[in-house]
Formats: sequence, C-alpha cells, structure tokens
Amino acid sequence: MYQHHNWQGALLDYPVSKVVCVGSNYAKHIKEMGSAVPEEPVLFIKPETALCDLRQPLAIPSDFGSVHHEVELAVLIGATLRQATEEHVRKAIAGYGVALDLTLA
Repeated sequence: MYQHHNWQGALLDYPVSKVVCVGSNYAKHIKEMGSAVPEEPVLFIKPETALCDLRQPLAIPSDFGSVHHEVELAVLIGATLRQATEEHVRKAIAGYGVALDLTLA
C-alpha cells in the first residue's frame, strides 16, 4: 500500500487520495500525438490504487499492449481546497516530487 514519504524516506502524515492530473499541457507531446491544443486545462483523475512506491518492484504486464510512459511533476496538496485563490493553493502545497506515469496503450 502506498504512503507519502519525504525525500529522506520519513513517513508523511497526509492521507493518500485520488490523483488529479492535468493532460495536454506539453506542446511537443500534443504535436507528437496529433492532437489539438485545448483552450481549457484537461483534468482527469487516477484512483489512489494507481499509486505505488517506486522503491518496490513494479510489474508491467506484457500481454496488454504497449506501455506509454512520462515523467511528471507531482505536487502534494496538504489541505482540502474548494474555489481557492492562488494564495490558498500556494499555502496548501505540502511538497513536490517526481512521478512516473505509466499507461497501457
């Protein structure tokens, strides 16, 4: 089961929840995929079960097609936000990390 840790490995006391992702935000990748640049941010959600600890072995199934991978910036939000101002969002950021996004294609 995934849990948040700091860069030194210490456990962080933040609940694990859904992952809110922003898609179609990298112009070069949009062009590679032959897609149009969206006028508004494209948001999608991954469940908490999609999270894994990269210090543990990761099994990638070979019989489900190819795996699309991207390295992403992860932002840990440490407070509930609703209709928040930029200042409230800045204050709610608990940390940053690197995420590996794997998608079966």
